[in-house]
Amino acid sequence: MSISEDDVSHQNVQQKITDLRTNYPLAAAILERLHNMDLKETTTAMFIVDGLDLLLRIRAMLILQS
Repeated sequence: MSISEDDVSHQNVQQKITDLRTNYPLAAAILERLHNMDLKETTTAMFIVDGLDLLLRIRAMLILQS
């Protein structure tokens, strides 16, 4: 991807986030944060999300068993 394509892609993401902000401010804030993460932050977030996914699956199984 060239620099100009990267700039256009960045602008498109920013525009979509701006469009969402009116109706879904929390989702827009999360997307804004995700869009601006560096590699370390992204990796850390992936581990956290994987952990939350596992906990939610376990919780769902416990609810279904009861």
